[in-house]
Amino acid sequence: QVARDFSDVRTVVDAYARLLQVPAAATVYNVCSGHATYLSEVLQMMEEIAGYRVTVRQVKRYSRRNEVERLRGSNSRLVEAIGPLRETALQETLRWMYAAA
Repeated sequence: QVARDFSDVRTVVDAYARLLQVPAAATVYNVCSGHATYLSEVLQMMEEIAGYRVTVRQVKRYSRRNEVERLRGSNSRLVEAIGPLRETALQETLRWMYAAA
């Protein structure tokens, strides 16, 4: 039950391009969605897109003992610099990736 901050590559590239238009500043920007999504939700979305259920098994030896359960970034400084992000819903990103596979 871990959650991560996912961003569509098209959103990230757009943010980078727009940052190039901003006067140079000695600051750090988090290019992120600002939302955490549980991996179980991602799997559920993929099952709906693909039209079949998947079986997930956890292999303990590949699991981190100190796993961060919820990881998300703050994009407030980025949005302040370039304006609202042109976000793509995660489900749409997954559909796009699945269609390309």
